[in-house]
Order: sequence, then structure tokens, then C-alpha cells
Amino acid sequence: MSTSPPDRDRRQAGWTGRYFEDFVVGDIYRHPIGRTVTETDNIWLSLLSQNTAPVHFDRHYAAQTEFGRPLVDSTFTLALVTGRASPTYRVT
Repeated sequence: MSTSPPDRDRRQAGWTGRYFEDFVVGDIYRHPIGRTVTETDNIWLSLLSQNTAPVHFDRHYAAQTEFGRPLVDSTFTLALVTGRASPTYRVT
């Protein structure tokens, strides 16, 4: 993913010591460990959590929605972001 010049100016090294009001919409936080989310990740979590919403696993159904393809379950997104960001929560 390339970033436009305004995005480059908004990158932050991390948020250690930041309060809620210090966050600004559009800030980008880079973490040293990346992760590619795969279709398998989404299917596994949908099965594990017994998610029955077809937009998360049924390609035919999802193709008819405004998104055009299956969506990643938001609980997976939350877990992934929390896990990747947790090293920045260290108390110094």
C-alpha cells in the first residue's frame, strides 16, 4: 500500500503515553511486526465463533452485497490489532 504525501506526515512511531484525546482521525501507526490476513483466518474464526452471518464466509452471498466479497469478522480485526499493538503498551 502506498501512502499519499499527507499520510506520510501523519505517521506516528507509536502511542506509548498517549491519552484518548491525543489520537487524531487519520493518524497512521506503524508496528514492526506485520500480518497478512487470509481467507483461511476469516473462515477459521467464523467456524470457531459459530458466526452464521453469510457475509463472512459465503462468496456468492457476499458478491451480491455492496462489498462484493466476504468481509473479515470484526472480532478478528480487533484481536489482531490489539495483539499487534500490545508491545507498544509496555510500562517503562
